Amino acid sequence: MTSPILAAVQLCPRLARSPADVKDNVRRAVPLVEQAASLGASLIVMPELCATGYSFLGPDEAAMVAEPVDGQTFQAFRHLAMRAEAYLAYGFVEDSGTALHNSAQILSPSGEVVLHVRKCFLAGSDYLWATPSDEAPAIVETELGRMTAVVCRDLKDDPPGSQDGAKGGLFGGQPVDIVCGLTNWGKGFFPSSKWVEFAQGNECVLVVSNRWGYEVNESQKHGKYASDFGDGGTCIISPDGRVHIGGLRFGEDCVVAARPEVRR
Repeated sequence: MTSPILAAVQLCPRLARSPADVKDNVRRAVPLVEQAASLGASLIVMPELCATGYSFLGPDEAAMVAEPVDGQTFQAFRHLAMRAEAYLAYGFVEDSGTALHNSAQILSPSGEVVLHVRKCFLAGSDYLWATPSDEAPAIVETELGRMTAVVCRDLKDDPPGSQDGAKGGLFGGQPVDIVCGLTNWGKGFFPSSKWVEFAQGNECVLVVSNRWGYEVNESQKHGKYASDFGDGGTCIISPDGRVHIGGLRFGEDCVVAARPEVRR
């Protein structure tokens, strides 16, 4: 069976202050999803918190743009997945009713939620508003292979609550074929050695959708705060560590697509 075309979107979302800002970020993602679909992608991965931006300085700020799992962002991406006839992974600020989470979902080509995950290992301003998950991401069976989603620092590949270097990895030794890596990785070496080690260690294809850009929070309480995510760097990594960057443009919105071998 021919391996599917997989795509990762590189995007610079604006820090959202209202549901209207969230809607605008999703609107800006539409042509990128359409471009990925035109390349024949069966899976399209968006960055971590692609609908809202990242640099919230407290739960009050994050709550202004938080949504339930079936909120406006889900509805918008659901229609995009159906139009693209592809699996679509995206990140958002989740309001569970009792807590806020840095979350992600994978939608099927028919617009159904096939996987919902919450970030386990917080980083940066996550600590100021997000509640971490104590459960590792589940793995779901699809026609593309066994699939899951991992949010940014969870790519360090340790089980929730473990010490560094715990045996078994994030999935406890369970086999996985394709991992959607939704990241706001920040400046640094590209590609990250963590990404390559993750793909090799789990013998999976890792689709890394990383954001780019300089994000400013003009907080009335704390003054000006900025997060520098650099020029991005989005890629698709094969189980043997080969890195695919076809379509990558540093410092721009773009789509990276490849047809890596999926070990099913």
